[in-house]
Amino acid sequence: FRTGTPDNDSNYQVQQSKVASLLHIAPNGVDADVRSQLTNDSAAYLRMRALPQDEGTHVLVFSTQPIVTTMNGAAFVKYLMQENLVNENAQIQTINPNSDITVTHQISSKSLFHIGSVDRSTLTENYLQPTGAPIDIIPQQHPLALTEGAPTSKFNISYQVLYKGAPLAKHPIKVVAKYMRAPNELQPLKTDTLEYKTDRKGFVYLKIRPSVLRITATVLTQESNHQWQVNTGAITSSTPIRIFNINNNSQLPLQMKQQVERDISEYMRRNN
Repeated sequence: FRTGTPDNDSNYQVQQSKVASLLHIAPNGVDADVRSQLTNDSAAYLRMRALPQDEGTHVLVFSTQPIVTTMNGAAFVKYLMQENLVNENAQIQTINPNSDITVTHQISSKSLFHIGSVDRSTLTENYLQPTGAPIDIIPQQHPLALTEGAPTSKFNISYQVLYKGAPLAKHPIKVVAKYMRAPNELQPLKTDTLEYKTDRKGFVYLKIRPSVLRITATVLTQESNHQWQVNTGAITSSTPIRIFNINNNSQLPLQMKQQVERDISEYMRRNN
């Protein structure tokens, strides 16, 4: 969990005191603040000492305190570009690169992960619970319960985006999808960055290949000529991943089998 201030690289590091909450929503829907599980053993990230072990779907929701910093306009624009926060270009055009700007930044991030077998009895609905985060992105279907959208091999999934509890209408959404390789492909794992917009009720509809998804929404508010507020919210989850028995597939060349084995190992390492 990365926290800190955006004014320069040396300050954009772990500041555990600025963690507002780390909420764990168990499969039975019971939530608990697990900030006491955080360690401060890395220069760039906070880590948890232990993950929950109960079978079912778990949700972790991380939020920072409002982080206030001062920087010049040019540095602020550079920061927005580096962090892919340039969603409202018209507002950014008003920034004077030579003026000092006060920026209040708040970050919230939600992660869905599953422990145990994936079947209807363990795919709990705790992912539907609002979290109270400034930006809350709520899946309308369980990401691991998706069925393929005929006649393609893609999945249909929708999300509702809330800002301070109300639908965030007609707003840009960024989707980063990391795909598993198809069985007959040797290219590296593919990552796509896609742009969508919510509808008037705050819903966004995706048709996506099996992948790990990170969906981000950012609200950039100009409070005065020299004061800006940045709210960023994200959710990370995965759609069903097809993992086939490569040892029983005699038609695959040895090089391809070895590469697929490496891909699966890397995928499991990143997502466990």
